[in-house]
Amino acid sequence: MKIMQFERHAMSNSGFVETVDIVREMISEAGFGIVSEIDISANILQSMGEVFKPYLILGACMPKHAARGLEARPELGVLLPCNVAIYVEGDDVIVSVMEPREMLSLLDDEVINELAEDVGSRLEDLIKEIPARTTPKIVSEESEESWGAGNWPEELQKIIEEFQEIDDPMERYEVLYDWASECEMLSPEEWNEDNKVHGCQSEAHVACSLESDGGFRMVGGADAQIVQGLMAITQKAINGLSPAEVADFPATFARELGFQETLTPNRANGFLNMFTKVRKEAREMIK
Repeated sequence: MKIMQFERHAMSNSGFVETVDIVREMISEAGFGIVSEIDISANILQSMGEVFKPYLILGACMPKHAARGLEARPELGVLLPCNVAIYVEGDDVIVSVMEPREMLSLLDDEVINELAEDVGSRLEDLIKEIPARTTPKIVSEESEESWGAGNWPEELQKIIEEFQEIDDPMERYEVLYDWASECEMLSPEEWNEDNKVHGCQSEAHVACSLESDGGFRMVGGADAQIVQGLMAITQKAINGLSPAEVADFPATFARELGFQETLTPNRANGFLNMFTKVRKEAREMIK
């Protein structure tokens, strides 16, 4: 009798918090949006007076796929979204994803099987990349500077320090609104499908180019001030760096700015999709 494989997993080479940040980026790069987030240890078991190991479940979804699947089989909703679990087991950090191809094969539906194949292959690739993506990079003296916690570009570090002095999430929102006026704009006349940020709650567009000195430059525009504020801070973080630096620039600066506590899940997901698009364009420039 064949045993159904309902999940795939891999061991991370980083700590729990670092792994969560990397997996968020990888989910976005794979074409998914994060539509739900369940902190098992903090929200569920803690309410029962239990102490539990770190365990986070991220709900990954491809809206167009979900719409097609629900149209074909409305009851499919009980299996959505595709969960990605990050948890601690002993001394190890494990990343686990559902295996939709085997689970949904029971429905024997042509449309569902097609969607499950695409989603399953994306999640399988994500799991295969976990060991390499979570292995800390060794930076030699000859290599380009590696950015990260405690070592951000000077202008970004000043912004981080400014936000870290603000305890009130609403005040952070107000500061983000103020930053909107600093955004290097991409005029609405230049907005098109190629520069659109998909998966963003607002209408948002970014365009990237190389300056004459080889420096990376991002411009952007959105129909929401809060999004333009996020774009402006991102520009301060990466504009002027080399494409290679931008391609590997960690999105964790958003956590240091306190955006996880400030932004709604949809806004946070939109920011991650924007930054993923920018880094993808930087990688294309390197090629």
